Amino acid sequence: MRTLFARLLICAPLFLLLSPAYADLSNIRINGFGQVVGATTLSNDHSEQGYGADPKFDQESLYALQISAPLTSKMTATAQLVGRGSEDFKPKFAWAYVNYQFDDNWSVKAGQQRIPTFYFSETLDVGVSYPWLRPPTAIYGLASGVSNFDAITVSYSNQWGKLRIEPQASYGQWSGPVNFGGNTVHLTDTQFTVLSMTATYDDWVTFRTNYLSWKASLTGTPLDGLVAGLNSAGLNTAANDLAINNDTFSVIEVGTEINYAKWQVIAEYDYARTFHSFYPQSHVGYIAIGRHFGRFEPMFTYVRSNNSSPGQPINDIPNTPDNQQFRAIVGGLIKSQTTAENYYMFDLRYDLANNVALKFSYTAFNSSIAGTASSNLLSAGVAYSF
Repeated sequence: MRTLFARLLICAPLFLLLSPAYADLSNIRINGFGQVVGATTLSNDHSEQGYGADPKFDQESLYALQISAPLTSKMTATAQLVGRGSEDFKPKFAWAYVNYQFDDNWSVKAGQQRIPTFYFSETLDVGVSYPWLRPPTAIYGLASGVSNFDAITVSYSNQWGKLRIEPQASYGQWSGPVNFGGNTVHLTDTQFTVLSMTATYDDWVTFRTNYLSWKASLTGTPLDGLVAGLNSAGLNTAANDLAINNDTFSVIEVGTEINYAKWQVIAEYDYARTFHSFYPQSHVGYIAIGRHFGRFEPMFTYVRSNNSSPGQPINDIPNTPDNQQFRAIVGGLIKSQTTAENYYMFDLRYDLANNVALKFSYTAFNSSIAGTASSNLLSAGVAYSF
């Protein structure tokens, strides 16, 4: 029933856009955006973010077309198709929703929309909207594979002098394939709750805070066999702590952006954790400083990421000779979730026009985990909108 409801919700904007009431197409607004990105690691020994020594141009390249039309004086339908190089440029719906504007302050949006997890989440595909070639992947890679959901979002906006306040609340769900440890697995009936607040003063400083919580069940991974083995051995508590079965995950995010004179400063911090699972707790933050020189903007970004998995599952396995194999496997799994990385991004943006930007990026990765080699990534691309 919920799946059927979600599909009807997603298709509603299309039915409305194609209705006879739209014989007059003058009210329909069509725009789009895209980017072409190529990258290489400059090394035969290591790969980074899916790139190797041989340059690739399809992984982050994309195009998008968005159609928006007023249905009534207060209701608007929006649909967005995105084709990604990583998916052979096959177009898929990223947005398909109806927005109802009650008055100057309140609005509600229903349908498929972007999950507003991080500061740039809602414009992540629009490369011309931010200074980097790509935002720091230590944060924005956390949402890889799960970026949109079928949801209802209530928004409020008001202005007091130079201060603008915009709180927002969303509730929705998502099911589909994700990459988990190199395997494609399926998340089922993942339910999301998002609360956020954005404050802007005089259009030059913005502060945002966000709380995201979701419940998820994950099946089809090698973890299933380990959980089954633990249950068979009577180690049910450890099995429950390892299994991702209606587990609660949460992310707390704070971010700020300052545009003053010719300077731009962006900073963001995210804390992610889960309950009753081996999945790691994550502390990720970055600070970026850039300056405009005419059409050029160089930017330096420092990123720090720490992930650590709770040791509770292994503590639930008695340290007896019969359980040593289980303890070794679970201990290795927990250890594999631990990372400590800092990296440095050097980006250069050149605006060919207001809607076209050339971008270059060099990223140096350095891990403080013993045995993990450092690496680098050189990227270039062009982003555009129309």
